[in-house]
Amino acid sequence: MQRFRPLVIGLALCVLATLAAQAADYAWMKADHPTRSAMKIEPFVWGNSANTAVLSGGQWLHATLPAGKMPADGGVLLSYDFTLPSAGTYEVWDRAGYISLHLPFQWRLDNAEWQDVSGNEYPFDLQRIDNWCEVGWWKLGATDLTAGAHTLDIRAKYSKDKDGKLTAADFNFYADAFCVYQGHFSPNGRFKPDTDWQTAADKQAAAQVFQAHAPTNTGERAVTPLAGLWQVARANEQTIDDRTGPIKALPNADEPCHWASFNVPGDKNTDGDLIMCHRLFFRTRVNVPAEAAGKSVVLDFPCNSMITTVFVNGAYCGFTRAPYATWDVDISKFIKAGQDNEIWVGIKDTIYARADCNPGTYYTPKESIDAGWFCNDFDFPVAGRQAAGMLSTPSLIISGPAYAADVFAIPSVKTMQLTLETTLQNPGEKDLSVTVQNDILPLNDTTVAKVFAPLTVTVPAGGSLVARPMAAWPDAKLWWPDSPQQYIAVTKVLVDGVVVDTVRTKFGFREWEWNGETFKLNGVPFHGRADWCYMIRGGNGSAPSPESIAAQKKEGATMQEIGFEYMKGPAQIVAAYDCPPPMA
Repeated sequence: MQRFRPLVIGLALCVLATLAAQAADYAWMKADHPTRSAMKIEPFVWGNSANTAVLSGGQWLHATLPAGKMPADGGVLLSYDFTLPSAGTYEVWDRAGYISLHLPFQWRLDNAEWQDVSGNEYPFDLQRIDNWCEVGWWKLGATDLTAGAHTLDIRAKYSKDKDGKLTAADFNFYADAFCVYQGHFSPNGRFKPDTDWQTAADKQAAAQVFQAHAPTNTGERAVTPLAGLWQVARANEQTIDDRTGPIKALPNADEPCHWASFNVPGDKNTDGDLIMCHRLFFRTRVNVPAEAAGKSVVLDFPCNSMITTVFVNGAYCGFTRAPYATWDVDISKFIKAGQDNEIWVGIKDTIYARADCNPGTYYTPKESIDAGWFCNDFDFPVAGRQAAGMLSTPSLIISGPAYAADVFAIPSVKTMQLTLETTLQNPGEKDLSVTVQNDILPLNDTTVAKVFAPLTVTVPAGGSLVARPMAAWPDAKLWWPDSPQQYIAVTKVLVDGVVVDTVRTKFGFREWEWNGETFKLNGVPFHGRADWCYMIRGGNGSAPSPESIAAQKKEGATMQEIGFEYMKGPAQIVAAYDCPPPMA
């Protein structure tokens, strides 16, 4: 059984941890301003599409030399002098760029032994500068240092040949900054550890508390939309332990999050700082009224992507791996009525849809995935849509001690019967006798068309039960494409004769079946119709032949084909039949 590490929660504790981290001693060196250099350093010129705002000072270092021009004695190429105010154990970090192109290099402090960096390590805090161009933090190592002056040296990777002579590799080095930090360094993009980087919106999101509506005594649900400013922070993942599973734990106290603001609902890929962050947390607080004690409390997510995990007050509540689908998670036993409650929503984005997902695939630009380059790697239905996060407004729902978690209408045209498969949930500590009542109304009409006999069942404590009330309905109006008759099933859940929950479910009375080559709707053979089918051709393509068109028409095809002559100007209609032009 998977155990989940609890989080020491509370905004006050998070603020104290952040302040403590900021108070540590450190040195920060801009990579493009070395103290000494054995090679020519020139400004790196970016294209117009580059997001240089993610770099400290908007610039970085690009240093490159072929192996044949390296110092034969293994000399230093770049040196950075810095001063530390106190002695202690310090971590050494490099904010590297073009990580997928980085060649191995070596570093040292104060003429100590050279240390190797392979260039294969996956960085923290990966951010996008341009297409196939990224920047992120590498931890180079840790060592004890005294107070006072020190030097960080960088050189190409050297090794000894069979004769004991030093030989160098090519040197291709991109870097934004170096940080030598006492204690544990938590990277935060271009910002120095003691920078007051949060915006007014970030601070507003930190102070945000949603007020949940109090439960009603009418049997209707109290629904509180949670749209607005949330906090967002990275959840860096250096190895992938369970690609399709939940985020198993919240950060420890020694892994401080850098919380920014985010408007929910929204696509995290519209935020330039987060577009290469593939695992992240959203956080907010909700004040739940005291009247909610003993009630059911559910978080409803109409559309999230891709893998969602929910924690409430530090406790794991559940997860889903269904992208772009409605999901409800019962948080009743984790909510504290009469006070603020902290909600964390963890998201793994669509990079996890790749069956070969590993930290190396994190570098893949969104444009390349959108273009379908890696669709064959996907084992989730997300190809062509890379939006990630809470894409529709989530809600907190308070209902009675038991509620209908789902109502699924199952009409049968053959028998003219309707079954309402109803999942009943009881989050309480005692078994409950629950009665289900159903009335059927035509859509946009208050006239009751069908009444179901009440059905009473016992729902176990802390569990669920599927009830299947069924009724004959010989005069139900069928749903057809040219007459889409729809109904509303009004499902009421009663405990001790009192309505404690009401659910409304829209459906059409129809039945699809597939038998051999025959596809039927309501017992009648039904043929699909392709209104617009596009045939995309290159410059050497050719229009379909008259014989091909005749054969398709003989098979009942009703479609239009449009050829795109990429090398010969605008699109041309090359064949059209049995349907009007696609547009005026």
